[in-house]
Amino acid sequence: MIKQSRLNNGFYLVTLFLALILFLISGIYLWNNPIWDVKNWYVIAFSNSIITFVVIHTPWFLKRFFQWTFSPLMTVVFYVFVILTLIVGEAIGVYRITAFYDSFIHFLGGIVLSLTGYYVYMKLTKEKNMPLLILFILGFQALFGTVWEIFEFGLDFLIKSNTQSYFDDITQTLFIGQMALKDTMLDFIFNTLGSVLFVGVLPYIKPEWLKTKS
Repeated sequence: MIKQSRLNNGFYLVTLFLALILFLISGIYLWNNPIWDVKNWYVIAFSNSIITFVVIHTPWFLKRFFQWTFSPLMTVVFYVFVILTLIVGEAIGVYRITAFYDSFIHFLGGIVLSLTGYYVYMKLTKEKNMPLLILFILGFQALFGTVWEIFEFGLDFLIKSNTQSYFDDITQTLFIGQMALKDTMLDFIFNTLGSVLFVGVLPYIKPEWLKTKS
């Protein structure tokens, strides 16, 4: 079996390498063509590569300040999700190519947040109360899913981006009524569906999968 440190370091280096490629490509272009347009691919790739550099240090931060170490399962889920969202979705731009990918990621995000909620619950208490655990998982997903949507709303307001798809990227026409709410509501719906699916298979998830092997 691969040791935990090797597993973490391997995924860390792969993610770092991908972010570094995007950072260099977009950074060199922006150095020679200074612009600030949040809809420009090079600006998006550059900013998300920097965000990736920060986010991939989460395992180190949790271990350093909270003595929490990711299990092999949590390690794989964390880095794969970072690659799918920040690298593939945002920096490469698959979010802007197909709306399906955004819904897929939010469905997957509901599962990931639920798994994380389960992990946090196990760290905080040894109480084996299934109704309480399910309520905690659903609440954890709902809380952080909502926080993310608030973050997107604030980002769009401050830098005039379009993370919540409230206007047409091509014509710049503002959407009205339910069309303006569609992206955000679909995000909530798919997050919830992912969380419900996780709760449905919860009895089959072994707590040992989330524990760090010594």
